[in-house]
Amino acid sequence: MIIRTSNISLVSFSPEHIETIYQIRNDESVRAGMRDTAPIPWESHVRWAQENLIDQRKQELFVVFQDDAPVGIALLRDFGPHSAEIGIIIRNAASYPMASYFAAYLLAHYAFYHLDMEVLYSEVPRHNERALRFNLKCGFVPAAAPDDEYHHLKLVRDTAVIRDLHKKFGARHNIEVIPEADELLSER
Repeated sequence: MIIRTSNISLVSFSPEHIETIYQIRNDESVRAGMRDTAPIPWESHVRWAQENLIDQRKQELFVVFQDDAPVGIALLRDFGPHSAEIGIIIRNAASYPMASYFAAYLLAHYAFYHLDMEVLYSEVPRHNERALRFNLKCGFVPAAAPDDEYHHLKLVRDTAVIRDLHKKFGARHNIEVIPEADELLSER
């Protein structure tokens, strides 16, 4: 599946993306914002991808492209009946200032209007003030008091913030959700 607008595309994970995702997850600018800042060993990454993305599909992961360059990942995980945790990771985010916002909006749009989610949660490491500011600018509000490790935030679908954002963003940027090629062929 591809979800896109303007020059930003979210492309569903496929095994060909394992190396690209590894490079993004291990980028110095990404690791600095994570709870565990140590580099991820290749074997651990491959095991994580196999267990979470291939065998059981515990996460719905997209590679974020700006133009044709892979700049990050966007994911939904920890699915509940009408909720999921959202995550956006953009390497060298200062070099791609709008990629985070576009990726977050596209993934929230997909979760709310295609997967019928009611709430998206975000777990932001306490030391990552930049990610906290980003989430708050996107309309997230506290879901619970912070603990020793994380700020716990939520974004609710039917709130004035989301409706306003959808009107402003949707009026300027057409969002396309393109099913996978085999789904398109089976529809013919």
